[in-house]
Amino acid sequence: MRDRKLHLVYSSTPSEVANTQRDEWGFQNARQLQLFDSFDKIRIVLVPIAEISAHSFRKAIQEKNPLLIIDTRTFPDFFSIFSSTDEAFSDFRARGIEYKRIPLEPRGPDGDGWANLDTLRRLIGVYLERKAGAPVLLLTSTSKKSAQLAAKVPGYLSQEVAETYLEEFPT
Repeated sequence: MRDRKLHLVYSSTPSEVANTQRDEWGFQNARQLQLFDSFDKIRIVLVPIAEISAHSFRKAIQEKNPLLIIDTRTFPDFFSIFSSTDEAFSDFRARGIEYKRIPLEPRGPDGDGWANLDTLRRLIGVYLERKAGAPVLLLTSTSKKSAQLAAKVPGYLSQEVAETYLEEFPT
């Protein structure tokens, strides 16, 4: 019995194009998956604190499981996320997260020079030596500041780190 709407057409001698495509597909998809993440790469998640809720921040910490938070804000506070800064620090300690503060801001008339980028690079280098494999949360004040850092940081860190992956925090 045959379904009139569907017909299977098959040739026992495939064309040269089909053989080539099959071979290419086989080589491309026959890569061995890694058991562990590469520890020479670093994943940085940019988090604009002023534009996120307490729930989304705590959910991100749970899902991303960072071991290092770097606060780049000039005047850091956690009042939009925690009831106090002390509560934020105690929550970080309870989760085993190290908190560092490195204020990063453009300097000069053209905004091309940045303060404390060397300190950030050294800290990331020390973090990579620990071979933690966990992402680093980079706290910024706004998404505009996150965009500025996203344009500057990967190129600057490439002097120390082979590959840097930046992720925008979903607001």
